[in-house]
Amino acid sequence: MLGLPPSGAASPDAGLSGALQVLDRSYKGSHLSVMVELLAGPLVGASTPTTGNLVLAFDPELLGDREGFQRDVEAVLRRVKDSDAGTFPGEAEASAMSASIAAGAVHVDDSLLASLRTMATGGGAAGAAAGALAGSSPYGMATRLCHPKGKSKGDPYNASSPVLYQTATFELPGVMEGGEFDYTRSGNPTREMLETQMADLEGAHKSFAFTSGMAALAVAMRLVPAGGHIVTGDDIYGGTSRLLANVAPASGVNVSNVDMCDLDAVRRAITPQTKLVWMESPTNPRMQVVDIAAIAAIAKQNGAISMVDNSIMAPVFQQPLALGCDISMTSATKFVAGHSDVTGGILSVSSEALAKKVYFLQNSEGGGLAPFDCWLCLRGLKTMHLRMERQQSNCLAMAKWLEAHPAVKVVHYAGLPSHPNYHLHMKQAAGGGSLVSFETGNVDLSRALSEHLKLFKVTVSFGSTSSLVSLPCFMSHASIPKEVREARGLPDDLVRLSAGIEDEKDLLADLEQAMAKAMADVGLAAPITQSSFAQQLFR
Repeated sequence: MLGLPPSGAASPDAGLSGALQVLDRSYKGSHLSVMVELLAGPLVGASTPTTGNLVLAFDPELLGDREGFQRDVEAVLRRVKDSDAGTFPGEAEASAMSASIAAGAVHVDDSLLASLRTMATGGGAAGAAAGALAGSSPYGMATRLCHPKGKSKGDPYNASSPVLYQTATFELPGVMEGGEFDYTRSGNPTREMLETQMADLEGAHKSFAFTSGMAALAVAMRLVPAGGHIVTGDDIYGGTSRLLANVAPASGVNVSNVDMCDLDAVRRAITPQTKLVWMESPTNPRMQVVDIAAIAAIAKQNGAISMVDNSIMAPVFQQPLALGCDISMTSATKFVAGHSDVTGGILSVSSEALAKKVYFLQNSEGGGLAPFDCWLCLRGLKTMHLRMERQQSNCLAMAKWLEAHPAVKVVHYAGLPSHPNYHLHMKQAAGGGSLVSFETGNVDLSRALSEHLKLFKVTVSFGSTSSLVSLPCFMSHASIPKEVREARGLPDDLVRLSAGIEDEKDLLADLEQAMAKAMADVGLAAPITQSSFAQQLFR
């Protein structure tokens, strides 16, 4: 809300520089300007010079005399317009829009137009990620999965499917001459095809395929030298926790676990020795959401690299590199291969310097993914978008069912509006994903529910075509000491569900019957019948 500087000419720039401008050059106008400065500054926590905004809304009907209010407002506006105060906020824009409409064309910024085109083709995540990836391909994600860049490497027959180079060695032109490939540990055409496609999907400089997600994460940890420091979350995958709690210290690397939803806690944890800030979002298993872009910026400001374990979202729903991260890791065991028949992990990096370091470790330590597993991942990529969309749809339906059920105390799912960081998650991702966890407040009830389910297999991991159930504290996170789990707010009664591609109504019916039997087992009675409950919820 700006008035006039002493010169008499309207100057928004002067206002933003901190000048108190008045509408009528009087002491009353000056007092009003101070009031506006306080409302739009300290009250909303904005910086000084003030760049904040405060919006006040009220219903004129509450004033009683609506016609009188309208008459008085018009009189004030006429008086202001008769002065030399210039235009009201929005008048110039409204005039430009009217002219554009009359001309039959409306100006749109190039960056916005690129983002809209990407979203229209289904490519990339919502918000910042979609815009950042807009220039990487004219096609949407589903199309890019079906039509990877280039043909099968070296294939003279143009096979429709990737060629499998199931070999350990390659014949060289001569003893004094090298070739593009010599030994599969150092490189293989089938692995290169997978790594090339993953780099395209992630918007990366290069991607690298490893024998497991943990093998990929171990290489990321090895980027930190002895004496270095890693900052990571306090709600992370159990295998990651074991790696950082036991293997990292043995390598001379210190690790701090903090609540990464608290940006100030992240800042406080960083030291001059911090070389890597390690994120998960959503976290496993409590589905917490962290501000990826903000933490990546904090890491960069302190000379550290940033990494996201993106296994729950995969590049279909979230692209960490587009949000400013240096490394994105996804477990190929999950959605990439997709059928619980491959163990693999992918590291995607943003720069040539990081790519050289990661390749050196991949080759030197021999952790590269075998050709046949790479071929299975390439086959899985073709249907990844379809599978993940169906899995996400099923998971959202289950999350809603759980949220409304009286025996469930808390539901953790980033795709529910009730999630505390729902809006942040939907800004940096394209959906809630296919993993949901919940608490019943009763370990026996959680165990009985898991055992009575018929369509949900009791297994670790997630991302399979079949729905899965686990009790993380007794399975995937059992390696974390009980006292540490309790300190991190990880309860024993927590149940984690991974949605498959089954029929939604069958999954909900299975949940109904299992919950009814579990409640009976522990002596709890449902206040309403289970069948009517589902009918009311999804009618």
